[in-house]
Amino acid sequence: MLGSSARFEFEIELSREHSELYWGRRRGIVLEPSLAFELEASMIIPISERRPGVPGCRIQRQDRILGTLEARSGGEVTGFAGSMSYAFVADPAAPCSFDDQLAAGLPRLPCQMSYELEAERTRAPEGDSEPQSAPPESDDPAL
Repeated sequence: MLGSSARFEFEIELSREHSELYWGRRRGIVLEPSLAFELEASMIIPISERRPGVPGCRIQRQDRILGTLEARSGGEVTGFAGSMSYAFVADPAAPCSFDDQLAAGLPRLPCQMSYELEAERTRAPEGDSEPQSAPPESDDPAL
C-alpha cells in the first residue's frame, strides 16, 4: 500500500557531537545518556490542486524514528536499532474527499506503515581505519 516495499536498504550519515546526534543534514537531536534518540518530521503533500469550484486537497505525512545507538564497551558506536514509521492523515485545512483519495490511489485515511531498523556502521570516523560493514536495512511494514 502507498507504494511501500516489505524491505529496503538505504544509507544515512549519522554524526554525533557530545549529546547531539545529526541524522543526515538535519539539525541536531538530543541523544539520551542511554544512547536513545527520537526524530520527528512532518510535511504537507498536495494530492489535488485547487481550481475554480474545486477546493483541492492535501494530506499530512508524519515521520517518526525511534532508535538506540549500539556501542562497544569503550563507547565506539557500531550501529543502531530502532523503528521508523510514516503516518498519513487528512490535512484539516484541505481535506480530501473519498473520490480524491480513490483517484490518487490512497488507502482510507488515517493510515500508517512502520519498519524495524537495523544498522551497522559502514565507515569509520576520520582518522580511524576500521573495516566497512553493511548498510542499514529496514523490513516488515505494518499497515
